[in-house]
Amino acid sequence: MIFKNSKHILILFGTALLLSVVYLAFIYYVDAKRTKDIRELVETFGSHMQHIPLLGTQEEITQAMEEHYGPLVTSPVLIAELVADALEDPTQVPGRLTSSPFPHRIRITTTEDLSRYTTRVTGEVEEVTSDGTIVHTQPITLLVEKRRDRGNRWFIAHITLQTKDDTEEVIGNTQLEQTIQQYLLTQKTFSWHTKEGSHTVCTLENLDPESPLFPLYLWAHCGEYSIENGTLVSLSGSSIPVKIQYPNELSYYALQEFSHEIPRDGASYAEDIKNIFPEHVQEKISKIDRKLLIEKNEAQALATILAWERVVEAVTQCEVASVFQSHSRDVSVERKDRSTLSAVEPAIDDIFDVVLASEETCGRIIMATE
Repeated sequence: MIFKNSKHILILFGTALLLSVVYLAFIYYVDAKRTKDIRELVETFGSHMQHIPLLGTQEEITQAMEEHYGPLVTSPVLIAELVADALEDPTQVPGRLTSSPFPHRIRITTTEDLSRYTTRVTGEVEEVTSDGTIVHTQPITLLVEKRRDRGNRWFIAHITLQTKDDTEEVIGNTQLEQTIQQYLLTQKTFSWHTKEGSHTVCTLENLDPESPLFPLYLWAHCGEYSIENGTLVSLSGSSIPVKIQYPNELSYYALQEFSHEIPRDGASYAEDIKNIFPEHVQEKISKIDRKLLIEKNEAQALATILAWERVVEAVTQCEVASVFQSHSRDVSVERKDRSTLSAVEPAIDDIFDVVLASEETCGRIIMATE
C-alpha cells in the first residue's frame, strides 16, 4: 500500500514537473517571439528611413512615408503627424536629409516592456557615407504596440528623435571658434557667393589641439550651399590648412584683428606647408580626413539653411513681433506667442528685407540691431 501511494506521488510529481517545464518553455517562447518580432519591426523601420526625402514637397514626403512607414505604424494619423513635423523641422523626423551621409539602420540599445501589449525601444540611428562609414549617430525612442485587432502583430505607435548635437568644441573655446568661423567667412579665400540667397558655412579641424595659444593651426573646410528641388547642393568651396594669428589673448575677439596664412596652390604647396606649419602639424595635414569634414560641413549647412527658412516663414506668416540682428549675421526673432527662433542670415541685412516686404501684410514689426 505504501509502495502504491509512493508510485502515485511520483506520478503526480512527474506530471507537475512536466507541466512546469512546458509552462516555462511556453513563457520562454512567448518572450523570445515578442523580442524577435519587436526587433524585426524596428530594424525594418530603420532600413526604410533612407527612402524618405525630408526636403521634398509635402506630396513627395507623404507618398514616401505612406509607402515605407505606413505598413509599420499603428495609424495613418502618425503618418500625418510625421509629415507635418517634417515640413516644420525635418531634423526632428527620421528620414533622409542629404545624399550622404544617410540613415542606414537603427541600432537597438534597450527595450522596456511597459505592459503586455506595449514596449519602449531606445536606440541610435546610424548615419553612414556611401562607403558604409558611420559618421553620425542620433538617439531615437520608439513606442511599439501589439494590436489584437490586426492579427496580434506589433506596430510603431510613437517616435521621438532627439536633436543632433554637432557642436562639439574644436578649439576648446566656443566664442573663439565661432569668431574664427565668422572671420573666415569674410575672407574671399574661404567664402564667396555664386548665387543669390546661398549660405556659406565653415567647419574647422584643430591640427594642434595640445596648444591653446596663438598661432592656431587649423584645417578649414568652407562651402557655399543652397537647397534646390529638395536637395542640398554644394555650389562652391575651399578646403585648406590655415595658420590663424591674433595680436592679443582677450575675452573679446574683433574680426578685424585676425590674420591668416595659407599655402599657395600648385608647385608651391608642399614648400609652403613646410614653411608655415610645424613638423607635427605637417603630419596631421597629410592624414586629414577631408571626406569627414565635407560631411560635417554639409550637416551644418543644412541646419543653417533650415533654421533661416523657419525664421523667414515665421515673418511672412505674420507670427513675429520683433527681430534682432547682430553684426555677425546672427538673427533672433520673438514670436507673438513669446517663443523665439534663431538663425544666421545668408547676407547682412537679409532679415530686414524680409521684414520690410512683409509689413504691408503683417503690420509693423519691431527691428533692432547692434
